[in-house]
Amino acid sequence: MQKRERKSRKQKINKKLFAGNIVLCLCFIFLIFFYIVHISDTSKQGFEISRLEQKIVRYREDIARLDEKLKKAKTTEYIMAEAKRMNMVSIDKYDFLSPASSGVALNK
Repeated sequence: MQKRERKSRKQKINKKLFAGNIVLCLCFIFLIFFYIVHISDTSKQGFEISRLEQKIVRYREDIARLDEKLKKAKTTEYIMAEAKRMNMVSIDKYDFLSPASSGVALNK
């Protein structure tokens, strides 16, 4: 009788250990799954950051190039060359028009 009770106790203990091992394995698999999902998401964000940094570099180069064009366009040599290209002529004398009356509004 004692042998049967010992066997029964051992079987119960074995069943509990087996159930505990299964629960631990499931928890471990669950943690591995979420770790992989997290790593995947992090790497995707890293690629996105890299792509955006490359865009920033390109835009800074574009800004520098446009600044150079703007500086060139502001020079008097460029303005004179463009005026000649558009067949504009220079003038020596400025004539300003004066208003007919000094009043602002007519009273009728």
